[in-house]
Amino acid sequence: MSEKEMVDYVSNRNIKGIIVGLDPISKEIIETDNSLEIISKYGTGLDNIDIKAAKNNGVTVTYTPGANTQSVADLTFGLILGVSRWIPTHDRRLRKGTLDRNQGREIWNKTLGIVGLGQIGSAVAKRAQGFNMVPLYYDLDRRETLETALGVEYRDFKDLIAESDFLTLHCPLNKSTRNLVGKSELTAMKDNSILINTARSGLIDEKALLEALKSDEIAGAAVDTFESEEALNTELFSLDNFVGSPHAGASTKESVLIMANMATDEVLNVLRGKQPAHIVPELCDN
Repeated sequence: MSEKEMVDYVSNRNIKGIIVGLDPISKEIIETDNSLEIISKYGTGLDNIDIKAAKNNGVTVTYTPGANTQSVADLTFGLILGVSRWIPTHDRRLRKGTLDRNQGREIWNKTLGIVGLGQIGSAVAKRAQGFNMVPLYYDLDRRETLETALGVEYRDFKDLIAESDFLTLHCPLNKSTRNLVGKSELTAMKDNSILINTARSGLIDEKALLEALKSDEIAGAAVDTFESEEALNTELFSLDNFVGSPHAGASTKESVLIMANMATDEVLNVLRGKQPAHIVPELCDN
């Protein structure tokens, strides 16, 4: 729904709980009906919810951490393989009756840079072991226990960009991470590197990415989220070295069921006067 549709729907309905996916939950929506007690996010990305307004109005906000970990990690490697081996491009050509092929790149033994070593980033690192990749990571906090367990090495952000053959983003979107990868970062990447984003769209400057791909500044990119998903209109789709995914990271039967159960349980907990299991932490403030 659009913001207006959400406002119209919430008005005068005495709604106590909202389970929401990607629909916007703005201050106006939160303050439309003072009956609201909980916003339960069906997923983990919180940039569509005004967290500050919710807290100011005494509305609990919960989310479903870990529910889509494996599905997003799977998609990440699917996109890595898709771009590096030109799978979508070759499929399109075959459907047109041609065997024309592009020379791809192996991912075996390559360096994988992971931005954000949370649950999804860690799951990606585990999968990298199967391809004998060299996993590096950057996070705001060193994860020394995970470094040992997953065999990953820490790098600062600039070094991670410079060293990675594949750079994959698994961090939240907030003021400090918006346009985390822009023109200067794309310039600093290897010219044969590939960028993957299965996190939030605002982490990458799409215009800068378009120019980097058109000029072969990097070899390729694949993303699961876009700046404007209501009206998809980007030149990225015209490029063979770009692969798009329709915000499908959590779209597996297993993940959908887990998220649905977790989101519903949180609403029931609050309406029954119980403590919800996964309240959005203070650090998630926008």
